[in-house]
Amino acid sequence: MENRVFVDTNIWIYGLTESDLETDKNKRKISLNLFENILAEGRSIYISVQVINDSPAKSPFLQATPTNKR
Repeated sequence: MENRVFVDTNIWIYGLTESDLETDKNKRKISLNLFENILAEGRSIYISVQVINDSPAKSPFLQATPTNKR
């Protein structure tokens, strides 16, 4: 068995964002359970540069916002 697991952008987004929508809550729960299971098995999580770059673009919750709006 491979000792490392690639986790794609959407899984990170689901795990890192919170929402009041029930479907989003379920996605978050599944994502966090996935991370817990991977780590409990002693496996490593890895991502690509593309995942790092995609994450803020796909989630308004992860985008930087200016501190002074006009």
